[in-house]
Amino acid sequence: MVYTLKMLNDKNGMLLLEECNNLKKFNKVLVQDLEQQMVFVDELMEEIKTAGVLTEETSLNYAFLNFYKKRCENIINVYFYRRFLMTDETNLDLLNDDERNRWIDLKNAQLDYFSKFPKISFERTNHPPEALYVQVICLKDSGIIYDEEEIVELIKGRIYFLKRKSIEHLLLESALEIFN
Repeated sequence: MVYTLKMLNDKNGMLLLEECNNLKKFNKVLVQDLEQQMVFVDELMEEIKTAGVLTEETSLNYAFLNFYKKRCENIINVYFYRRFLMTDETNLDLLNDDERNRWIDLKNAQLDYFSKFPKISFERTNHPPEALYVQVICLKDSGIIYDEEEIVELIKGRIYFLKRKSIEHLLLESALEIFN
């Protein structure tokens, strides 16, 4: 028997992936449907194993079913993970009881871990630390600098945003000037 994607209901997996971008009430129906599909796929895989006939067709069917099962598991994991990332104290009511308890336990563990490092700020920002990166104007041609994976040619009169560590020697020589 050849199994196709049409035999397995893929629509709910796509709906769950679309839904994980917005934090809504926990969609128990879609998650249960994917879990039921994984059980069904397990049964089909076991049926192929016990059949004892090893052909190219059965090998392909088994590989396809195994891939589909892993895909369903990944969709469920992504759904839970995205819900966790979007959750804060103000919207805990959107989580089911298991998720809420897991979120609280993880937050407590995170706070306990962070308390061991009082001098380090663990706040998430999308901006680079200003002490490490500076905006400079090149006062004279200064050649080429290698900044980890980036090669930058410093040309007079141009503005650059670079790591301070990479250009410290040029700042001391007054070849570059920091400005805001």
